[in-house]
Amino acid sequence: MHRARRRLLALVLVAAGAAACGMAALTLAPISLPAGQRVVVEIPPGAGASEAARRLAAAGVIRWAPGFRALALITGRARRLQAGEYRFSGTLVPTEVLRRLVSGEVILHEVTIPEGLTLGETVTLLGRSDLEIRGDLEAAARAAGLVQDLDAEADDLEGYLFPDTYAFPRGVAAETVVKRMVERFRKIAAELQARHGRPRRGMRAWVTLASLVEKETGEEDERGRVAGVFENRLRIGMPLQCDPTVIYALDRAGAPRTGPLARQLDFDHPYNTYRYPGLPPGPIANPGREALAAALSPTDTDELYFVADGSGGHRFSRTLEEHNRAVRAWRRLNSGKGR
Repeated sequence: MHRARRRLLALVLVAAGAAACGMAALTLAPISLPAGQRVVVEIPPGAGASEAARRLAAAGVIRWAPGFRALALITGRARRLQAGEYRFSGTLVPTEVLRRLVSGEVILHEVTIPEGLTLGETVTLLGRSDLEIRGDLEAAARAAGLVQDLDAEADDLEGYLFPDTYAFPRGVAAETVVKRMVERFRKIAAELQARHGRPRRGMRAWVTLASLVEKETGEEDERGRVAGVFENRLRIGMPLQCDPTVIYALDRAGAPRTGPLARQLDFDHPYNTYRYPGLPPGPIANPGREALAAALSPTDTDELYFVADGSGGHRFSRTLEEHNRAVRAWRRLNSGKGR
């Protein structure tokens, strides 16, 4: 009788061992996706090993969800899985799938921020992107503490959200996006100062001047010249009379733009450089590398004026008489306004 029980127990243990081996083999067995097929699996924030395994199995990335969860638990990685979108292709080994989830090798989505956008326009563009940014972007863009060491007067991040192409995972936090853009600004600013020297009026004045240059011209070979004109005007106390500052002042005050801008040049606002001499109180946009370089190292010129030439560029003048002729030519071409 005892011998029979021992045989039965042995059979049970053998069967259990075989089952365990079978489950282990099922858990660790690779899956080969058809050539060219790519599977995307999203692991939501807060998802545990069970939910991650369920989603992977449903997408055909692993064979057996309970086994994958057990693998995550046994290896001590169950609490280290990172949320995000994952792309899988080719031959998939469960241990490698688990490693990728722990490493956070998520899909990155690119977003391009053009030069010359204001802070508000940048926030709008990011909000409309497919990044599905989490958190309050407007509040994050007002986190002046990120640049207080550079600009003690900053009350938001206008001018410091560097325009570039960035790659982020879907669902990235607003604070992460903003910090990356400020870090990029810091890197570019350091590179430019190493090449051209430190800004003699300080960081805020440098970025402010660069933002005016950025908004005035998109022509690469004109930026240094525009900066030179503004420097000349600043030196002799002549108003900058920069049209983009009027637009920025109107927008900042929430005032409507009514008719031609020429009719609103006397709008009373500190940012209006027709009304107030010198640089405006702060940046009016986020300048790119070339505008920052131009503001740091302007072209040495004796020109004091420039006006659009009708071909996308500007005509520069040394005297008011020359400038007035250029303005009349521009008006004849475009029925527009001069400066």
